[in-house]
Amino acid sequence: MSDGKSSYDKVYERIFATKQCKALLATLPEKLNGIHVIDVDFTLQRPEEIGRPAVATPQYKVKSVDGVFNTTNGQIYLEIENFLSESKLRPLIHEVFGVKGGVPTYFCRKGVVDGSDRRKGTRSFSDWLVRQLGNTHDAAIASAKQRVMEQVRDWQASELVATRQREFLVKCAVDDIKKALGAYDHLGKEVLAAAIDEYLVHSITEA
Repeated sequence: MSDGKSSYDKVYERIFATKQCKALLATLPEKLNGIHVIDVDFTLQRPEEIGRPAVATPQYKVKSVDGVFNTTNGQIYLEIENFLSESKLRPLIHEVFGVKGGVPTYFCRKGVVDGSDRRKGTRSFSDWLVRQLGNTHDAAIASAKQRVMEQVRDWQASELVATRQREFLVKCAVDDIKKALGAYDHLGKEVLAAAIDEYLVHSITEA
């Protein structure tokens, strides 16, 4: 009598029970704890109207298992799928699936198991595992997100960010002014001097 499980489900249960899979899952808490803000960069928004200031928006760099990504406000996309994607599980599958002493194939296709061959009505081991774990790591993921938010708030309030923000704006200002003046340098220095004087007078009278 059939137990209602597909051959793929049987394979996935066997992979899940391997020491290799258990070792991988055991690293998840450490990986979650390792997500943190490591640096800050800035992006420049130039004004479209004269008289409005340029703005330097902080981009906080967050280190995670997927590399480094940016956040402006501390909000990050982080789900269990980040850690159990098909690409990350593929080496594990190739190590244990269909090898001597490993997990029998039950005539299942390796491409379906590792996600490289999408077929209607089937799911990869990655899909199965994410559903299998369910809400197990939800609290840890929420904690990691909250930690990044708090770290970003600490950075936002720091003297370091304020100083580097001003340094970035000064550098952008120098670069933009040099480019603008250089574009009209062929008209003569007196034209550039007149433009600078006119701007200074305008800024004083408008202040």
